[in-house]
Amino acid sequence: MFPSHLEPINTLLDFTDANVAHFNAESLRDIAKRLGIRCRFVNASEVMNSQEGLRGEARVLELCKRLRARHFINPIGGVGLYTPSRFDDSEIKLSFFRTTAPPSKTTSGPMHFSIIDLMMRHGIRGCRKLLTNHEILHPAMAQELLV
Repeated sequence: MFPSHLEPINTLLDFTDANVAHFNAESLRDIAKRLGIRCRFVNASEVMNSQEGLRGEARVLELCKRLRARHFINPIGGVGLYTPSRFDDSEIKLSFFRTTAPPSKTTSGPMHFSIIDLMMRHGIRGCRKLLTNHEILHPAMAQELLV
């Protein structure tokens, strides 16, 4: 279907489970493995029951507490979703990830898309190199950049 350097995309397209959460989890695991990222993935449903009624920031904070996380890093696009003082109160450091990798050129101007976009444009080896092009930002700095 795609050239060989785009084989990871074929793998994702061949996924047969109709459950979107399963597809997303498997996609993350597969991409991380191909890029040489070693980490442990934990599904939120393994840690807490959806019937507990927590949503959004409260759910994230509870997950962090149960996993004994001391630092929560979210993509910069989610800066408006979280209140830094709530994380401070929970003694959890809040930061935001911002890529400094070259953006895609679109008719609307330069844009950053997903890791899949980087893999398609740069291949696995090129994408591995680009993973080092990022910043971990304090919430105030992240907010300033989005204004």
